[in-house]
Amino acid sequence: MASHNMGDAYALEVANFLQGETELALDFNAIDAEGAVALAKALKGNTTLTTLTLSFNLIGEEGAVALAEALKGNTTLTTLHLNGNAIGAAGAVALAEALKVNTTLTTLHLVGNAIGADGAVALVKALKVNTTLTTLHLNRNAIGAEGAIALAEALKVNTTLKTLHLGGNTIGAEGAVALAEVLKGNTILTTLDLFENAIGAKGAVALAEALRVNTILNELNLGLNAIDEKGAVALANALKFNTNLRTLDLMNCSLDTGDAALLADALRANTTLTSLNLAFNSQADWEIRDEIEKLLEKNRQRKENLPYAEASLDLLVRHSPALKNMGFPTDVIPVLAEQLPNEVMAVFAQEWEEIFRAPAPPITTTTTNTTTTTTTTTDSTIPTTLISSPAPIATSPALAPTVSTQPTATADDIKALLADPNPVAALSRWINGHANPTAALNWIDPSNGYTLLHYAVEAQQGAVVRSLLARPIDRTRADQNNQTAAQLAQQRAESSSSSGVAAIAALFK
Repeated sequence: MASHNMGDAYALEVANFLQGETELALDFNAIDAEGAVALAKALKGNTTLTTLTLSFNLIGEEGAVALAEALKGNTTLTTLHLNGNAIGAAGAVALAEALKVNTTLTTLHLVGNAIGADGAVALVKALKVNTTLTTLHLNRNAIGAEGAIALAEALKVNTTLKTLHLGGNTIGAEGAVALAEVLKGNTILTTLDLFENAIGAKGAVALAEALRVNTILNELNLGLNAIDEKGAVALANALKFNTNLRTLDLMNCSLDTGDAALLADALRANTTLTSLNLAFNSQADWEIRDEIEKLLEKNRQRKENLPYAEASLDLLVRHSPALKNMGFPTDVIPVLAEQLPNEVMAVFAQEWEEIFRAPAPPITTTTTNTTTTTTTTTDSTIPTTLISSPAPIATSPALAPTVSTQPTATADDIKALLADPNPVAALSRWINGHANPTAALNWIDPSNGYTLLHYAVEAQQGAVVRSLLARPIDRTRADQNNQTAAQLAQQRAESSSSSGVAAIAALFK
């Protein structure tokens, strides 16, 4: 629902009919404090609304306070947009108090609200105890270095915040250094936006040092920060060591052709960065730009091939008698796959991608003599090149049973598929065999709310998890304990010392 120039009278009417709605968009409607108060009253008893967008209205501090009070008791709202509402520090303080007790809000947008350092500090106190908020947008709020330092302190103890946007807050080198220090040990934050913050070369160098050891950050935006050559050198060196950053934005960062050449050299060693924005810097040599794009494309192809290559590695370990006799641990497969050179990954992927995408049915052979009849089932999806000796392939146990052609499998069916000698192929065979593969892919166990992802995590099948995540699967589904597969994986990682379990949790980041 959305309209233009709605005003308070209509906002009051909407509040009366709020029950039953799941999303309500009222941005750019000149709603002031009175309308916000009316909506807040409706929220207190509402049990269906999950997303409320009130950006670029006129709710001010009074409206923010009213909505904050409603959030203290509301148990359904997960996303709240309050961008450009002049809520000020007082409004931020009220929302912070609500976040201390609210247990459902996961995303909060407060862009352009002039909350200042005081508002940021209040939010920091809430983040130290809040266990549900995963995304926070605080762009253009004049929080300065003081606010950034306070947020860094919160990140030391917060266990849920994954995305933090601080663009246009003039945090300077001091704020960037504080955040960089926290990133060295943080294992939760995956996205950090520091666009236009005057961090300079000093801030860039500090962040580069953090990237050398950080194991979780996927996206970093440093656009419109004059990091100059010193910052470029530090970031290029860090990229040679970092194995998790996917996106780096260096738009308009006062870089030149030499800096671009340094970054290109780093990409020859880096295997994970897939996006590098160098727009609006000095005109770099087109040959270097072309080379950078080719190197990024190579990494993108590697990421696309990884599920198949990892599944091939998994098969190699499971079915090679030599490796099995050595007691080779299967939980190192995800870690090993991440470290292999692009060329090796390409070989694995090209040779067996189609095998894992649409496996053939099992081959059953029957031998009869005068006294006995022997039936042997062999998985034809295992390439003969995987076998290092004439030993038979997986003659026992037999392949998991094929389940119904409709997505009505039981938990036992799914567990049998995951226990198959080739679980990636077994699940792929089952999913692709359905009239509706998407429905099969998003199968849910009615008894506990578990999905295929949940069960794959429980079975510690890293190759299966990666393969499922590469498909259009709904990873937001929660079980009856309101726990997603990602949260289950993180919980298992925190209680286990296995590198394989940790690698499975990292797949969701």
